[in-house]
Amino acid sequence: MDERLEWIDRLLEKQRWLVDFLPEQVPAEAGGCFFQVEECLLGRGGRYGVADRFAGVILKLMCYYPVAVPGEERMENPSPGAVCDRVKEIMGSGRGTLNVLFPGEDALLVLEGGDLYLSVYNPDRAMQRRLRGIAASEGVFFRRAGALDRIN
Repeated sequence: MDERLEWIDRLLEKQRWLVDFLPEQVPAEAGGCFFQVEECLLGRGGRYGVADRFAGVILKLMCYYPVAVPGEERMENPSPGAVCDRVKEIMGSGRGTLNVLFPGEDALLVLEGGDLYLSVYNPDRAMQRRLRGIAASEGVFFRRAGALDRIN
């Protein structure tokens, strides 16, 4: 197995944080229309800027940290344009995965097609502080994943 894939597998076992379009998980008994809103945002994500917001979070993190994006084309310190294009492709199609490794931080960010959140594994306190500010600047929320949050 590729060393990067083993690294990703190890990080997926660490504490998970979320960059989410909602400030907290919606309780099952809330009675709202979460699934209709989710479907609308996923179906029209470009219209509501969800892909742009997630791309903005990743691009801003790239200003602070070197990144590696393993995949079909292994990218060490990929261009911002390539990362933005990949986020929009995944969000637009609802398929695919983008794994962004932060080698110097031993952290991982994951975007899964069909999700309205980014998962961040093992961020240290400094990265958490930065993510709070970056998420707020993009109109999304950074929070610790709860026991009830869906697992990738």
